[in-house]
Amino acid sequence: MERETRGAAIHTMAETVGSLAKEFKLTEPEQEELLPSGSETVFTNRVRWARTFLKKAGLIDATGRGRFRISQRGIEVVKDKPGGIDNRFLSQFAEFQDAIAHNPRDSGKNRPHRTVCAVKIISSDPRSSSAPV
Repeated sequence: MERETRGAAIHTMAETVGSLAKEFKLTEPEQEELLPSGSETVFTNRVRWARTFLKKAGLIDATGRGRFRISQRGIEVVKDKPGGIDNRFLSQFAEFQDAIAHNPRDSGKNRPHRTVCAVKIISSDPRSSSAPV
């Protein structure tokens, strides 16, 4: 967990999707499964939702179009080594509660919660060959 707090590297969605696919050991078919609309892969969609929720909770900061980095709050959360990060965990942050209250569609009730791994990947040293555990 030491690498999580070294710098706040900027990450892209493509990089994060690839890192998480590797972390979760997804097969090619799992990575290529499309949403019913056919517009995006299921996995990329789930990672985008995780990024959205992390941003709403203030755990990551947008640094430009499609780019983000862990925030100071996110670094503190990772240092505390939570057992997992899901909507219940994110609800401790007023910004997340406000965002959900203003858009009930984003409640995420039916979405998988692998957000903690997203925090690990987003906060890891980009020169590292593996994600922190």
